[in-house]
Amino acid sequence: MLRQPNIQGQITLPKEFLKRIGFDPKSDYFDIELKNDTIVLKPVTMEAKFTEEELRKIEKLFKDPKNKGKVYSSSKDGLRALRRIVSRK
Repeated sequence: MLRQPNIQGQITLPKEFLKRIGFDPKSDYFDIELKNDTIVLKPVTMEAKFTEEELRKIEKLFKDPKNKGKVYSSSKDGLRALRRIVSRK
């Protein structure tokens, strides 16, 4: 099948291809590699980093006015802080 990229270099994968491999655009991603002169797409399903209970606690923390404006130097620092907070409560 021949596809022409758009002006940004993007292509659309045929829906029937995605259905055949069981790809869910709401939760799945593609690992993209360049092997020699070939672009290889491998479907990957991501697992949630937090349980439903942890997500509820995090949402409650975000709604708490005393936590407003906190800034972390990196996403890893922020994630570590959330993990500490969630494990305490």
